[in-house]
Amino acid sequence: MTTNFRGLIGDTPLIEIDYQLDGAKKKAFFKAEWYNLTGSIKDRVAKRVLLRAMKKMLKSGQPVVEVTSGNMGISLSAICNLLQRKMVAIMPKYMSQERKALLKSFGATVVESENFQHAFNLLEDCVKEGMFCPRQFENVENKLCHKETTAKEIVRQTKGEIGCFVAGVGTAGTLMGVGECLLEKAPKAQLVAVEPSNSPLFSKGVSGKHQLQGLADEKIPLLYDKSIVNKVVSVNDQDAIAMSQKLAKTFGLGVGISSGANFVAVVKNGVDNAVSIFADDNKKYLTTSLATPIETPLVDKIQLLNFKVIK
Repeated sequence: MTTNFRGLIGDTPLIEIDYQLDGAKKKAFFKAEWYNLTGSIKDRVAKRVLLRAMKKMLKSGQPVVEVTSGNMGISLSAICNLLQRKMVAIMPKYMSQERKALLKSFGATVVESENFQHAFNLLEDCVKEGMFCPRQFENVENKLCHKETTAKEIVRQTKGEIGCFVAGVGTAGTLMGVGECLLEKAPKAQLVAVEPSNSPLFSKGVSGKHQLQGLADEKIPLLYDKSIVNKVVSVNDQDAIAMSQKLAKTFGLGVGISSGANFVAVVKNGVDNAVSIFADDNKKYLTTSLATPIETPLVDKIQLLNFKVIK
């Protein structure tokens, strides 16, 4: 068994992108989180939560269980293998087939639910049976992970020149963790939450169906602190998908739908030197609407000028 993941998780590149809308040129930065072990930002949290749990409450041979929209479950499954643990992933049945296939490829048991509320009910049954749950939606280690790693990398890579930090909200760990660090390191930076237009959970408290997997998972997470959020930006499915496609076709950056949503939110917010996240790549979305070319008036007007990579 190994607990040395050095070089496999974290210290991801930052991509600097110049873009233009309606004649106004701006610059934005995006963390390329598909460089992590299983291809998503969730590897950071899974590593920290499991290693710390092993020191405190995770018993030898105790299975791990979690509710997931995909990425966290995949991350937990891979790291559970490194730690010789069994993993049970509970996820709504409408998540992409690639996510389910990846979970199974890592040896996880996949339990499909009708929706997230049903998933959380099934989770509690598993916990009562003796399984360990990282509880990503409320575990403070989720937030601290990003405060102590992702945020510090961003501050170093941008030299602290940050106009705002923009991130989609699922568990809220990324937004809150990076946000808390920026309050100390770059206090002038705005904190912007991204939500699906069809599920304005954070602006209106309303949940609905949408295609931005991993965002607005039907309930406001306990980690979310609206007192430090300056603005909530809503992005519709079509703009997010079209933007993901445009990044792939223009720069060869194959990013997931939530990454496209983050880019659109950066543009809609309109602040220069914005920093955001490309949470994963496009390979988990090949059976979704991302595989069907679409165009939207907003994304058509966004000109991607050039990019460079900052280590």
